[in-house]
Amino acid sequence: MGAQVPSGLDALWCPFAYDGAVKHLVLASKATASHGWLEVMATLLPRPGPGLAGAPTPPFTLVTWATGSSVHRRQRGYDPAERLARRYARLSGLRCSSMLRRVGGPQEGRTGAERSAVQFTPRRPLFGFGPHTVLLIDDVVTTGASMTRSAEALRQAGAHLVIGVAFAQREWDGPRLNSGVSEH
Repeated sequence: MGAQVPSGLDALWCPFAYDGAVKHLVLASKATASHGWLEVMATLLPRPGPGLAGAPTPPFTLVTWATGSSVHRRQRGYDPAERLARRYARLSGLRCSSMLRRVGGPQEGRTGAERSAVQFTPRRPLFGFGPHTVLLIDDVVTTGASMTRSAEALRQAGAHLVIGVAFAQREWDGPRLNSGVSEH
């Protein structure tokens, strides 16, 4: 799938369109206490490496996630994006850390402008030597608002390169950007 890159990201790695069986898999991962679906999804996400556009190199690569709303975390008892990010980091041999704090409620049923009102703030600065690359994990990119706002916060924290890694993406109206997208 050719994906559009939300503003603020250097690239978006997104292997699937959000429809059909993929949509059902994402919804199942959010609706069930069994997290086996998230493990499956994590194994299907593109990994950094040679030939992958915008591929970062360790040791300054960090995995984090676009934090879900506190309402949904309380309802589910977990954050699907966090679980997906932690599994992805483990499978990729990368560090994973909670870098973002969400300010705002759920996005379902909101317009693009209302989704853009949701903000993220950095929990702490990125420390260490060398430029930091952050892989920002989410299950679905809808309008790109969460990825855009998260990337802004990560850059405030000191990220040099921010690459979105999402399992699926919905189509949306907006400018086509040079994506560096890998079709996995």
